[in-house]
Amino acid sequence: MSLFIFGAYFLSIIVPQIGIYFTETNLINVSTKTGGFALNTPMICLSIILFNAVLCIKMNELKKISSYFPVILLALSANFLMALGYMLFVKHSFGTVLPVDALQQIIIGIAILSAVPIAGTASAWTQSVKGNVSITLGMILISTIMCPFYTPVIFQIFSNFTDSMFSQKLLNLTANGNTNIFLMLVILAPVFLGLITYAILNKKLLKKLCPLIRVINQACLLILCYSNASVVLPEKILGNPNFYDLLLTFTLATCFTFLTFMVGWILSRLIHLTIRDEMSLMFSEGLKNIGAAMVLASFGFPEYKNVTLFIIFFALTQQLVASYVKPFELYLLEKKHKRQLATCYNKETSASLK
Repeated sequence: MSLFIFGAYFLSIIVPQIGIYFTETNLINVSTKTGGFALNTPMICLSIILFNAVLCIKMNELKKISSYFPVILLALSANFLMALGYMLFVKHSFGTVLPVDALQQIIIGIAILSAVPIAGTASAWTQSVKGNVSITLGMILISTIMCPFYTPVIFQIFSNFTDSMFSQKLLNLTANGNTNIFLMLVILAPVFLGLITYAILNKKLLKKLCPLIRVINQACLLILCYSNASVVLPEKILGNPNFYDLLLTFTLATCFTFLTFMVGWILSRLIHLTIRDEMSLMFSEGLKNIGAAMVLASFGFPEYKNVTLFIIFFALTQQLVASYVKPFELYLLEKKHKRQLATCYNKETSASLK
């Protein structure tokens, strides 16, 4: 899937017209007391992804979530605190290196990535290394359900660390109510509809449909990534590129990616979790819902291209880092297994000598 996402970004550079059309064409207009907003193709794609993702949840894993609830809440809190700390580091270390606008947009990019839910692909990565899928599913589900409620709070906190124009923009998003309605409509509503559909439909039928559902989700994700990137990448790469700013933005996004995975590893060591639980936390902390991040960036900050650019760079690096984390975690698991076998052998040897 990672190669297809790379391909979608490459296609957005050479053939951006279709993606721009998808982004600029409004499919549904939503009226609210404060004016309203429109939903375009990428936003609809995100809703489809979230609705479909719930249909393929394994209920036996879902039932175990309550026993890991404290760990899940601690991990989600650590994720936000790490993002806040990284933002302060970037602000104070690169304030004189980056242009003011570029720096502020990177800060907003960090805010968005700390607010969006955990990516659904985290469960697949966790399963591939025989990690604790219950923790991962719990983090995906809770972060998705809570997203409309804590995103405005995160924006309000980050507004204290941005310049007046960007601070006002963040505060306006939290004050007018449209952001909450948008998040509930695009993120929360599809999840609850998916849960209701899951409860109604025959489970054997759902199991048969899951491969098709996953293909639809992958197609929607590619359309979403391609469409949002089409508005940004051609201008940044082919227009009048500032390679210094691009390199610095890419470096900061890469460092943030590594930190998100590291916070899962550090936290699991601090609270003495098992290797299986550690694997779950690393993938859950490191893999963000890029679709939700891009949609939120295009909804709240369409004129600030560097916000989406930071998210795109994060999306590229998170898949690469995940592919390196997998063999590392498998190595740790194998090492632990050999140690356990050696311990058992020593005990049996001691017993036979006696």
